[in-house]
Amino acid sequence: NLCFCFAKTHHPDMKYVAKARSLLDHRSIFNLLGPLLNPAAASTHLLGVSNSKVFTCLKELLPKLNYKHILLILGHNNLDEANITGINHCLSIKGNNSSAFKLDPKGLQVYEKNLPEIENAKESATLFLELMKEPKSHPAFFKLICLNAGLALFTYGKTISIQSGISSAMIAFESGLVKDYFESFKKATRLG
Repeated sequence: NLCFCFAKTHHPDMKYVAKARSLLDHRSIFNLLGPLLNPAAASTHLLGVSNSKVFTCLKELLPKLNYKHILLILGHNNLDEANITGINHCLSIKGNNSSAFKLDPKGLQVYEKNLPEIENAKESATLFLELMKEPKSHPAFFKLICLNAGLALFTYGKTISIQSGISSAMIAFESGLVKDYFESFKKATRLG
């Protein structure tokens, strides 16, 4: 299932900092607080960070919070999600036990030498819509999305391995399941 909660409208305390956050032109502590203070009290998370200092800080903190499973990712080239262009640093935390590993996109058959830049949210949305119509129209982005969706499926216990999660994500895209689900999500949210 999919749910998007806009922090300033769904979290009782985030609305008080929304204006200050909107004035910042860079990532801040608020980018971490949102997922960690989720009012739905989610016990499982896939959480990406964009620098090693934050990764190290969370590596120490997260095992103390007793999540069912959280997968912390520091993407190659400081991407705040798993990246297809190189080695990603990961920490899997189950309860207060953790294990670190490196995720190599080459070994998962999703490697690309380059990841094209996306200029803005509109371009990102356009790419996503094009991918739903023709999944292989933008190979690098298709692989990036499937890598991260596969990690989410694995983290949430829906697949037995990261590779099977990636395969499931690719099948969902190629079969039209992602497009159908997105269309039903759009209809449901228009009712609200």
